[in-house]
Amino acid sequence: MKRLLIVLFCVAVVFCMYGCGGSSSTSAPEEKAEEEEPAAEEPKAVELVESGYAVDDSNDAYFGAVIKNPDDKTAYEYACVVATAYNDKGEEIGKAEDSIKVILPGEQVAAASFALCDEKPDKVEITVETGYPIEPSDDMLKASDFEIKDLEEKSSEDAGLMAIKGKIKNNSSIDRDMVDIIFLFRKDGKIVYGDFTYVENLGAGEEGEFAIIKSSDLPEYDNYEVSVSK
Repeated sequence: MKRLLIVLFCVAVVFCMYGCGGSSSTSAPEEKAEEEEPAAEEPKAVELVESGYAVDDSNDAYFGAVIKNPDDKTAYEYACVVATAYNDKGEEIGKAEDSIKVILPGEQVAAASFALCDEKPDKVEITVETGYPIEPSDDMLKASDFEIKDLEEKSSEDAGLMAIKGKIKNNSSIDRDMVDIIFLFRKDGKIVYGDFTYVENLGAGEEGEFAIIKSSDLPEYDNYEVSVSK
């Protein structure tokens, strides 16, 4: 009887060793919590650098602006400068937009247009809409791909008009159906208004001519800039 008890005791000890020990040694190691990847940084929005406007005798508001893409990786399609005219009651009486087809990372471009108004605006608010972020590519045109040259001013005192004409050359390898030419008129360094014209069917390496007529009922300026809006 004593021997039987000893045997049973030994069996119990062995069972406990293998049972408990087995459970301990085969348990799955605790999984490490998955580290969350840092959220992708949002691209920086297109900025309005400066702007200005003037109202002519027909109550139309001519605006000019400079916008910049501050992001160093993302390009934007159809960034848009919007000018909204209001009367003295705060009612919207006119609106105009100038959309930029592509603005590349770090690029700064000019925009201009005019809002047709039924009455004289009390104020004009100029804002920018960022557009759609896209990956830049080598086949995207830059403003520097175009050369503006041979600018000339001619005035007609009798008609009270001023004409500005010039030439543009497409130095890129890409044909363009249309290229917008932007004029920014400045007084004491500030934009007083803007205007625009365009050149059609400007092939790679080709030159085209452009001109605008400036009415005398818009403000005086002491300097002007001509650039390309793509």
